[in-house]
Amino acid sequence: MHMHVADPPRRTVLHVIDTLTYAGAQRYVVLLCRWSSPRLFRHIVCVLQPGTELRSQLESAGVRVVCLDMPRPSILQPWGFGRYCLRALRTIMAICRAEGVDVVQCHLSDAEFLGIAAAACCRISVIITTLHGPLPLLPERPWWSVRSLLRRVFTRMLYCPADHIVAVSDEVALEARRQFRAPVSKMTTIINRIDTDSYSEPVDLPAVRASLGLGPEHKVITTVSRLEPHKGHACLLSALARLQGVQYRDVRLMLLGEGGFRTALEEQCRCSGTADRVVFLGTRDDVRDILAVTDVFAFPSSAEGTSLALMEAMAAARPIVAADIPGNRTLLMHDRNALLVPAGDEPALARALMRLLDDPDAAQALGREARAFVRERFDIRATVAELERLWQPGPV
Repeated sequence: MHMHVADPPRRTVLHVIDTLTYAGAQRYVVLLCRWSSPRLFRHIVCVLQPGTELRSQLESAGVRVVCLDMPRPSILQPWGFGRYCLRALRTIMAICRAEGVDVVQCHLSDAEFLGIAAAACCRISVIITTLHGPLPLLPERPWWSVRSLLRRVFTRMLYCPADHIVAVSDEVALEARRQFRAPVSKMTTIINRIDTDSYSEPVDLPAVRASLGLGPEHKVITTVSRLEPHKGHACLLSALARLQGVQYRDVRLMLLGEGGFRTALEEQCRCSGTADRVVFLGTRDDVRDILAVTDVFAFPSSAEGTSLALMEAMAAARPIVAADIPGNRTLLMHDRNALLVPAGDEPALARALMRLLDDPDAAQALGREARAFVRERFDIRATVAELERLWQPGPV
């Protein structure tokens, strides 16, 4: 006689996040909601600020999305910033009470502060903050500046009620301990991963090329990241300018992403004479299609956790040139599944790009190795299983 073991009660997980733009942390939340067990978990997402491009993807997966759509005032505007914080706290607490929330998981800076505080006030049983990158403090500010000191003090205070501090890489965990003295007992490294199967689906290559204005003669370099200084776009544009000669005349650089550095990058293109070879595509939801027509994926960022964009390029079997930084070394091995170059080294980046553009067979071999590696070790199911153990302590 077989005894039926009842499922544990379904738990409600509230994700608090700054925006739902098409970026790494946001796509991570979408993947968690899609791939976790619907039998055991129900997800709600609270979005603080404008920017909700991914809302429909969550709602199509049955996730309730609450959008506050609040522009973020500067902390130097105390009345406006105070109202922003108060409204967010009230909303998060109201959701927790009305929906019987069991777990609050926070993503990105404002969500971390406001989500942890609200969850602590509501005595939520499991409070998690997720650190998505190794730059929790803005690098251009000295450590002794008032804003940096305040950030350190308040972050240390907020980590007290948190049950788990999840870092997406060992480097991120190290930075959290170094900058904020995060308790080792609360630190957990759970590496970002992706849905590797989705990058094996067929793509209409002629249609994609036509939509991007590409002829059969064009070779494509692509990068996907926010347009911010540490992402290395300026270095990539300088490297592109070094690709001289008839064989590189038809190379096109596709920049996917938005950010505050766009105007400066557009000016750099004009000054370097590469404006006709660079396409600013902005935020896109068809990255998989664009990767399919990419000859080389460039990733010159000087600071990363475990990049979803890089994993997506690997799953699509794209030849990769990337900066040799700790976060990338989790995924890439030089001359085995990618070419690694020193961060910020424009001549080295240019040489690596030319090497892959000039030798398609070698480039494709690197791409195949990259796809095999990411499929074996970086599928989203493993990340979800690790987080489910935190959402529901004990056997899942």
